[in-house]
Amino acid sequence: MLDAVEIYYHGRRLRYVDDKGRPRKERYSDLSFNAFHTDHRWLRLLRDYIDMYTMILGVQLPYHLDAVRLIAEMSSVDNDELCNTVLRKGINMVEAADYLTEALSSEIPFVRSAAGEILLRLDEVLVGKSRLDIEGRLRHATKSQDNTMRNAAIYYLARLVKQRKKKNRKTSN
Repeated sequence: MLDAVEIYYHGRRLRYVDDKGRPRKERYSDLSFNAFHTDHRWLRLLRDYIDMYTMILGVQLPYHLDAVRLIAEMSSVDNDELCNTVLRKGINMVEAADYLTEALSSEIPFVRSAAGEILLRLDEVLVGKSRLDIEGRLRHATKSQDNTMRNAAIYYLARLVKQRKKKNRKTSN
């Protein structure tokens, strides 16, 4: 944005210049790397605008709102569509797992149970395919100072371990 303002008012670029103020030449490989590793989705910008306006207005969005929206979307899809559902919401898998794990502390029982169930489904889909460590997140949550989160994490961690053992028995037979 600052670069655009500089071009508009002064006819020169603020960024991408060398030490002498001349436009810096970029290698194509650097440009393409940056383009592919930058999030260009409109949903990401929309979320940033919502956060900015809530801050300006001094209002607080409901706690766990992102998790509840995610749960609503993910509850109605098959396991093979879980990852695509997360991406369509404008977040990545790590953020989704963080929202769902944090929702284990919700005072609303349905939100806790739905978040736990979706974490189990995600683990089933992603185990061995992703660096997303749902078991580690649940283990970390078992050490929480929040009793609600700790108890929910203990429960879902036990179910996760049981689910994995059952899956391992099936694959070994």
